[in-house]
Amino acid sequence: MEKYEIAVVGAGRSGSTAAYFLAQKNFDTVLLEKNVFPRDKPCGGGLTTKTIDFLKNLDFTMRAILRKRLTL
Repeated sequence: MEKYEIAVVGAGRSGSTAAYFLAQKNFDTVLLEKNVFPRDKPCGGGLTTKTIDFLKNLDFTMRAILRKRLTL
């Protein structure tokens, strides 16, 4: 069994962002998500301009966050 300092549950916008910043600060982080991506999610289809600008400024990639893909 692998051990991590921090487990973030949920790979939505908040969880992914939290895991990204924790990993950038060299915390041994795992991001857990029960769904497989990409997925259809009606409420997740729209992003505000402010959110899009925020994500662009993150230099955000899922590969930078995830060491493994886990499906629970």
